[in-house]
Amino acid sequence: MHRLWYVLRGGEVTGPYPRAAMDQDLLLGRLHHLDLVSPDRERWAPLDTWPELGTPQAAEPSSDDQWQAERNSARLRWADQRRELGRAGWARRALGSTAPGPALSWRIALLVGLILALALVLAAQQVGLVNPVTVRLF
Repeated sequence: MHRLWYVLRGGEVTGPYPRAAMDQDLLLGRLHHLDLVSPDRERWAPLDTWPELGTPQAAEPSSDDQWQAERNSARLRWADQRRELGRAGWARRALGSTAPGPALSWRIALLVGLILALALVLAAQQVGLVNPVTVRLF
């Protein structure tokens, strides 16, 4: 059965949230095991007391298991959509790509275009294709 869940924190009720969102928020530390939750806004109990709500926690890495530590770190990065780089940025970083993201690409293209336009004007002045008369606007 798929339920929607409500969260009571600081006297404020938020929700409804599907189970997947509850699991993700618990994993990322946005929810605590002692937060009060309810499927119907009538019966409130700590999150730990609801057996249908899992307790997704990253496995504790052992000191000799570097792979598991990186796996846990990657899981947290991908789960948290509010990170600075976002999912696409983390993917580029993980693949070792140094290509700029779309927000930076258009800025670079604009800068290159302006530099090329300036170079074209300067070249035209050197060849004599531009009228050497100074025009005053004010």
